Amino acid sequence: MPLSEDKDFCSANKSVLIRRQLRYLLSELDTVIFDIDGVLIDTRGSFSEAVCDAVQFYFHHILQIRGRAQLLYLSEVCLFKMAGGFNCDRDLAEGASLFFLWKMLRFSLNTLGEIHSQQPSVRKFTQQIASEGGGLESIYNFTQRHSTPQIREKLKTLFDSQLIRKLFLESYSGQLCRRVYGFEPEFFTGEGKIRKEEVIVETELLKKQMANQNLSWGILSGRTPGEVEMALEMLGLRDSMPGEAIVTDDGRFPTKPDPTSLIELCSRLGTKVGVYVGDTIDDLRVVNNLQARRKTARSSLTRMEFCLCLTDHLDHRTVKMFRSQGTGLIVEDVNAFLEYLDSR
Repeated sequence: MPLSEDKDFCSANKSVLIRRQLRYLLSELDTVIFDIDGVLIDTRGSFSEAVCDAVQFYFHHILQIRGRAQLLYLSEVCLFKMAGGFNCDRDLAEGASLFFLWKMLRFSLNTLGEIHSQQPSVRKFTQQIASEGGGLESIYNFTQRHSTPQIREKLKTLFDSQLIRKLFLESYSGQLCRRVYGFEPEFFTGEGKIRKEEVIVETELLKKQMANQNLSWGILSGRTPGEVEMALEMLGLRDSMPGEAIVTDDGRFPTKPDPTSLIELCSRLGTKVGVYVGDTIDDLRVVNNLQARRKTARSSLTRMEFCLCLTDHLDHRTVKMFRSQGTGLIVEDVNAFLEYLDSR
């Protein structure tokens, strides 16, 4: 996707746009914090496919709904992501399943093809839940609000959130399930989708730039501790990153876009001025929420800006939305950002 200047953004180079009033940012920068998925590692073939697998398996094999049609497509997983509130892919698998189950019951549908094609479409539905704040809670509220008492009872009977989450974890990890999550797989025992992940970042460039530029750095990720350990191993960083520089989804902090985890990590790193490098709406919102808390508290909380890494799921309209909601930098990928640090 071409990087085009406008009244708010100017080109730092062919691979980097920066908000005009932030051109001085690099001279003050002391910390960089990275997301993992879509930034350091390409997970389009892993987590997103595992979401689709979990939904499909639940309807076809657990509920035994007839048909061969695909219920959820990768492009539709992106629509849920862009609605916000789905930093955790386990929540996304659960929420998408609840939506399709509600459609099946609400319109008395009998096949997978009927469920997918019945309105509202995933696009319209995710637009609706985005307007209500996004996330799993919005889906629960929507399905309750638009159901009769009889349908609510059927939803309680047919909707097994824990099993859906288990299916997702197994599809992602496969034979590595015990190592990553601590239990033996029951339904997906072959090679997991984790094997399809590919490294984006040039690890040596990352380590060199953080050292040469005298920057503190860390990772803030919605991955579980086991998932992060696998990622660090893939990146060649497992033995070089101290534990205090990493915040995972281990249950101690609310998930993004709540800023508590980002504030905690900045505190550990001694951050005064930082950049969080991400690729989703929740990544942007966690920064915006930190800034809002900083202004409300009138305190010395960290100043943080957001750097958007462009990925295939971000179309022109979506990038325009990121521009309008406070994004500070837009880069072709994380390596372009790392090279840009030489401008300091």
